[in-house]
Amino acid sequence: MGRMDFSKEVLWKEVSLLVCHLLSDSVVLKIYCYQKLSQIIKEGF
Repeated sequence: MGRMDFSKEVLWKEVSLLVCHLLSDSVVLKIYCYQKLSQIIKEGF
């Protein structure tokens, strides 16, 4: 895994956290949303 790949993954995680934080007030929903986005990111990138 290259340095660029790693930083891109970290960036996506940060974006996912921010998006999920903005989309929902519920902690459970935030966790669910983050897990779903992480899964999509892993498969998509």
